[in-house]
Amino acid sequence: MATDLHAITNSKPLSSFSEQELSEVLKKLKALNLERFKYSRIVDDKETWVEAQGEWEAEVDEEAKYPDIYYSSPYPISFYLKENLGIVTFIYKYRFLYDISNDEEAISAFRKDLLDFVSIFGGTEVYFLADNACDKLSNFLELQAFENTSYETIKTGLLKEFGKPVTDYRSLDYSTLNYGNITEFVFDDFNDLKK
Repeated sequence: MATDLHAITNSKPLSSFSEQELSEVLKKLKALNLERFKYSRIVDDKETWVEAQGEWEAEVDEEAKYPDIYYSSPYPISFYLKENLGIVTFIYKYRFLYDISNDEEAISAFRKDLLDFVSIFGGTEVYFLADNACDKLSNFLELQAFENTSYETIKTGLLKEFGKPVTDYRSLDYSTLNYGNITEFVFDDFNDLKK
C-alpha cells in the first residue's frame, strides 16, 4: 500500500461561498500555470505517457457543519479548504521529500510552487503529513486534520510528539525512512522565499 504525501497549512476560511468568491479562487489557481501531471497508459500494446486533462474545480460539501471545499485538479496538487486549516494533497508519495533531498533545484521549484499555492488560501507555512502505513503522521492527518481540528492544535501536537521539526530538506536521509516508526517530521515556513 502506498503512503501518500500531504501537508497541512494555516489557511483562512472563505468569508462566503458565493459564486464570485469561488470563481476568484479558481482564477488564482489557474494563474499558477502548474505543469499537468502525466500518467502511463497502454495504447496499441505500447506504453505511452498521457497528460491529465481538465481544469481546477471546486466541489463544495454543504452537508458539513462548515462547508468544506475540495479543489481538484489535473496538476500534482489539490486542496481541501476547511474552516480551521487547509490540507494539501499531492500525487507524490511521502518518500518524495527524501527523493528530492539531494537536488537543490527540485527543492527550490517544489517549495516555490507550494508557497504560491498555499498563499492563495492565506497559508504561510506547512507541516508535511502522510497517510496509510505511516502510523503516527497518518493519525494527525486522518484523525485530526480531516476532522477539522485547528492548525494550531495539530502543530502543538506534532511538536509534543516529535520535538523539533526538520526544516532543511537536505538533511532528510532516505536510508532512515521507516514508515512504521517515523521519528521526524518536516516543517516549512518559506521565510527565505518571502523576502
